[in-house]
Amino acid sequence: MNNSQYDFWKGMDLLTTAAVVGCFNAFFKVVIGPGLEKRLGRKLTDWDWQVYWKEVEKKEGFEADQKMRRERHTRLNDQGIIHDFVWNEKKARLIN
Repeated sequence: MNNSQYDFWKGMDLLTTAAVVGCFNAFFKVVIGPGLEKRLGRKLTDWDWQVYWKEVEKKEGFEADQKMRRERHTRLNDQGIIHDFVWNEKKARLIN
């Protein structure tokens, strides 16, 4: 494949991606928009959508952070249980 064909397919990939993102964004505006407009009492602007997507991003980041913290807490608890089992088991054997 020569360079111009590569550039063509690279451009087509970008165009396809842009179309998918555009459809995705339009879909959410149709599904979520009316409920949000009802709560705001007005039509949504582009700025409102920017705020919406930033809040979605923040929420996803917060939820990911909470999941990581829960997993870390679980690992530390498990590590403590294993530690206690090993050390207390050895102490029990020494005493008997």
